[in-house]
Amino acid sequence: MNVFLFWLIFPPIVLLVKWFNLASITKAQNDPGLTEAGDKLFLSLVLLLLPFGITQLIAVIFFISYYGKMEAWAGANNRGVAATGFGQVKTAMILNIIPLGITQFIGLIMFLIGFPKAGNGML
Repeated sequence: MNVFLFWLIFPPIVLLVKWFNLASITKAQNDPGLTEAGDKLFLSLVLLLLPFGITQLIAVIFFISYYGKMEAWAGANNRGVAATGFGQVKTAMILNIIPLGITQFIGLIMFLIGFPKAGNGML
């Protein structure tokens, strides 16, 4: 039972720590677009941790806004692969809000394709 609870609790905590690190790294750049995107990511993570449904919905909206901002920044800085990846992740977030099984499955597939594409495009 302890092993099950470890794998149930540990990965989300690691993911949250990584997201907060990403927000601080994004805000630390001397680019106003990235600073604004980092602020949106940090705010969405804080709202996501609050146990109220409306704050979590607002957090998802801020996540979509963050990915849109990163898509625009990547497109403006000649990082086409990253812009495409962030666009796919933003579309996946929108599809995951829709409470149909098929749209959430398509959103999951788009996440799995979009995140590596965005990460590789940022390198």
